[in-house]
Amino acid sequence: MGVAGYLSEYDEHGNKKVVSFLNEKEQVFLTRHLDEKGNIVKEVNIGPDGKPCLNEQGIAGYEAEY
Repeated sequence: MGVAGYLSEYDEHGNKKVVSFLNEKEQVFLTRHLDEKGNIVKEVNIGPDGKPCLNEQGIAGYEAEY
């Protein structure tokens, strides 16, 4: 599955806080949450129904701390 586009959300200071990647059908398939330094602190795989799902490696997502 390729990336056909993405949507970004920003906080009140103009920092990117969420990036959602879209497939060819314009459905979100991956969402990344960023901290104030731009580090990925959470990543969630999204299925066609809009709910978290497992990817090819059997992972639904992860959370990280920096």
